[in-house]
Amino acid sequence: MSKPKVITLSPDALDRNGISTTETLLATRLDFLINGALSTGYDRNGICAAQTTSASAALTLNGALGVDFRDRRGVYILIFSAGADNTGISFAVVGKDLQGNHLTETITGADNGLIVLGSTKFYSVASVTSSAAIDGNAEVGVNGYAEFDTPQHVAQYSAGDDTGDTYTVSGYDRYGFEVTDSITGVSGGTSTTQDQNFGWVDRISSSTTSAGAVESGTNGKCESGWHVLNYRGPDFNVAIGCTTGGATYAMQHTYTNVLAIDFAENDAVVLTHSTLTGETTTQDGNYTSPPVATRLAITTAGTGPVTATIIHTGRS
Repeated sequence: MSKPKVITLSPDALDRNGISTTETLLATRLDFLINGALSTGYDRNGICAAQTTSASAALTLNGALGVDFRDRRGVYILIFSAGADNTGISFAVVGKDLQGNHLTETITGADNGLIVLGSTKFYSVASVTSSAAIDGNAEVGVNGYAEFDTPQHVAQYSAGDDTGDTYTVSGYDRYGFEVTDSITGVSGGTSTTQDQNFGWVDRISSSTTSAGAVESGTNGKCESGWHVLNYRGPDFNVAIGCTTGGATYAMQHTYTNVLAIDFAENDAVVLTHSTLTGETTTQDGNYTSPPVATRLAITTAGTGPVTATIIHTGRS
């Protein structure tokens, strides 16, 4: 008999703008600012404080964050324009990627009071140079990121009709691998179509402009990692006991080989336990016929954690 396996899920509560606060996406910027209450690191002038130039010139790198971002998995650069329209000029950002290779990205300037975002991830910045004189002032900073103790789903809210939009969420999974997932826009509500468990989110992009205000956050849904069962052993039997603080949960299983070298979490064909599904109270169940692996899922947000204890019986 093996030791009991205890799985606990405690995602952030339903927070529709916890990653990105309310804004309207324009053609000049289709990426969300990651600046919600669940995020950190957003800094509009963290690389260059407000400054101007009389001609093409290198900006002074005098922001509070410095220029080294290796400790936060890189950053996406933003440009803010204050007091004038700078859409007629561009900014050349030079730096390095994770491997130390040189990078250059040219970002078109922003209109007065607006922010534009680059699409290249920099791990360090060496210089930022304007192509011509800056009208008013420009600031250079970085977008933020959201990191979750419990990897979980990302949700998208739209005030208008954004059913024709697709939102691409980028970040890292529970194992530190880069992942992306897509969310289909909705009309006047919160999307629930996304199914990737993100441990870290640092970019959300829209395929087109938004019809109105949009937000990005969490919906309280998540799944644990896969727990491999002793499916090759004789006398197979697995007991499962679950407790919940109020969320709705289910046990899921798969016959997909989750131990394959090239396996990704969402590659599994997922099935739901015959009785442990849609539960909101303490329940137990079992497996008498062996799937390859099982996991715990929160299917509707609630308060407090959900815990599953899994016990293998029989001989190894």
